[in-house]
Amino acid sequence: MIVEDVAFTSVHWKNKGDTVVIKADLFQTEGLQGRSVDSIFETDSIQSFICELNLYEFSKIHPSGSSVGKKRMMIYHSSNFQRDKPLFLQNIQTKGNPITTAQPATGTTTTPKRKK
Repeated sequence: MIVEDVAFTSVHWKNKGDTVVIKADLFQTEGLQGRSVDSIFETDSIQSFICELNLYEFSKIHPSGSSVGKKRMMIYHSSNFQRDKPLFLQNIQTKGNPITTAQPATGTTTTPKRKK
């Protein structure tokens, strides 16, 4: 929601809407520390936020041939985080999260057993 919100100038979609650009220093203030009453994220640290992106299988994109100067720009991509495909959000999982599968006869879910 914050990528779409014009009140957040620290985060925006890049070109095709399949990557997100984060102005790290501004996002630290605007997104992580700014809204203390209705906190959006559980952390106020940009490093912890980056760890969360990695945990949810976002890939950092390293722009080639461009210098961003003193401003820290971060570009991240996830095949399940796209501007024109909001239903893909339900596919975002943490790394190592077991996939649950529905059992046709009972409608219950099971978790695959892990090998020791």
